[in-house]
Amino acid sequence: EGVLQPAAEVNGVFGLHKCRVRKVGFDLFVELHVEVDPGITVADGHVISHAVKDRIRIENPSITDVLIHVEPSLRLTQTKARLSGAQSDEAN
Repeated sequence: EGVLQPAAEVNGVFGLHKCRVRKVGFDLFVELHVEVDPGITVADGHVISHAVKDRIRIENPSITDVLIHVEPSLRLTQTKARLSGAQSDEAN
């Protein structure tokens, strides 16, 4: 919760999974998969990943580093497809 909640609050994050926290000596390392809008640019995904990393480290100063894997949000893709289909049905 100390990792997921701050990450989920970052604008542009649509889902989180595969959170791993490892302790090496006195250091904590986090690995986290972050789901974003599949239609954004790589540069925008990069900005979101840095915002997630910064937010986690601000909330948890004992964390040494955060590795973010950016993935397309399948739920968002499915929602957009349903909305697109509904709008097509309304037009007909």
